[in-house]
Amino acid sequence: MVVSGMIPCSPYSINLPLAAPRVLNARGWWAWLFLFSAGFVFGHDPLSSWAILQPTADRLEFKVEMGAEAAWLFLGESLDHAPDIDHSMARLRERAAGVYRLSAGGKDLAVIETKVEQREEDGVVFRLSYARPAGGGPVRFEATFIKRLPAGHRTTLTLLDETEKVFRAEILNAAKPAVELPLPPAAARP
Repeated sequence: MVVSGMIPCSPYSINLPLAAPRVLNARGWWAWLFLFSAGFVFGHDPLSSWAILQPTADRLEFKVEMGAEAAWLFLGESLDHAPDIDHSMARLRERAAGVYRLSAGGKDLAVIETKVEQREEDGVVFRLSYARPAGGGPVRFEATFIKRLPAGHRTTLTLLDETEKVFRAEILNAAKPAVELPLPPAAARP
């Protein structure tokens, strides 16, 4: 007898048949469960990326994370062969400033510093620093890398305040690659 049930594995829930003990022994059941759910538990969604902006008094510190597939497509490569991020780090560093375009008052904000790191799991982290615009007006965030990715790709843009609390969050995609948002107020300095 085989019954079916929902097994929550991550943000995804999948229907897996739950076999009766006479079909699989206890070790077989756990091995089967691990093999068929490991990708959901340990993997990432190649159609998602994350961007977190942490402002300081004089800078905007921006961290963008994406999977290896998204980084590979950002470089203009094809998924006809496996992404080779190890050998592409120099190219990713060269293009890091082009992941996002930030502007305020109609003027692009200059990137002060960029860093690119390969994540252990499977992906890339871009760290970008911008000068905080004077005047306190809104900043336009354009996820320029989305143009090179499949239409289903989405990125979560999260703005934190200086105490690292969420100030604002938005979802960007091919249909809406940009948004204009106010920055959280700078914390008063003693």
